[in-house]
Amino acid sequence: MQTPIASAAVQTIVKARVFYGSREETIIFTIGATVDQCDRLAVTTFGIVTNPHTFGLFREDGVTELLPTTATIARIEGQAPPPAGSVGIRENEKLILRTSTVRGGA
Repeated sequence: MQTPIASAAVQTIVKARVFYGSREETIIFTIGATVDQCDRLAVTTFGIVTNPHTFGLFREDGVTELLPTTATIARIEGQAPPPAGSVGIRENEKLILRTSTVRGGA
C-alpha cells in the first residue's frame, strides 16, 4: 500500500496593503500577472479616472517603483530574491499608489 505524500499548496495570489492618499485597501494580485495589470487593478480599486496611465505602484519607501511594467509578479518569502524577470511582492507588503514621473506623471 502506498502512503500519500503531502505537497505544499501552490500559491496563486499575493495580498498587498495598497495606500493612496489617506486610504488603504487590501488588493489581491494574481501571481504571474504583469506589473502593468497590477497597476491598473490598483487604479480601478481606488476609482482613479484622471490620467490613470500615469499611476504606478511603489514600495513602502515611496521611491522604488515596481518596474519594468512588463515583468510578472512573484510571491516572495523572507529575503529571497524574486525569480529572474519578475518583481517580488511579500504577503501583506505595504505598497503606495502614486503618479510616476517615468510615465509622465507629476
